Amino acid sequence: MIQLVAGQEVEQYIDDLALLRISVFREYPYLYEGNMEYERSYLQKFVQGEDCIIAVVLDNGHVVGAVSGLPLALEEAEVRGPWKKASSLDGVYYISEILLKPDYRGLGLGKQLMEALEEWVAASGKFTEIALATVVRPKDDPRRPATYRDAQRFFADRNYHIKEGVTCTIAWQEIDEADTTSKPLQFWSRKVTMT
Repeated sequence: MIQLVAGQEVEQYIDDLALLRISVFREYPYLYEGNMEYERSYLQKFVQGEDCIIAVVLDNGHVVGAVSGLPLALEEAEVRGPWKKASSLDGVYYISEILLKPDYRGLGLGKQLMEALEEWVAASGKFTEIALATVVRPKDDPRRPATYRDAQRFFADRNYHIKEGVTCTIAWQEIDEADTTSKPLQFWSRKVTMT
């Protein structure tokens, strides 16, 4: 069952969400070497920020999938800065992550999570555009698994379009790195529509 959580409601799921981020982002294309201390701190913005929402799917009381979002104006400077240079932050809602444990993929849950958050954004009446960003990797990246499915089609099917020329860089430590390095991400967006 999909449910939306915000503010103090998020606290009860912090550890589940932190573990989910670490495990999903360890996979290609992120290859993220995460840790619980950072993740717990990162997730506090969803507890404290206005209009910060997480759509979660639970199994036996544990989070197995989540889509989180917040006003782009509340995101980190490295994310909002390049967008602000290209256009305005006003009315832009940012989907910061889309996460599903492997055993729950291919069941339509990703679509349901996205729909739940998109419907909340539309119903709020505060936003005119929804944005997200995907990490950019070379097409011939030798670390790319043969079974990897690019999310671009999923986003295109939901009417997201590449925001040409609008990219950002975020630094994180990859599983085969000794320290953090910056990686490029491409922005996508769509207009907010009532369903």
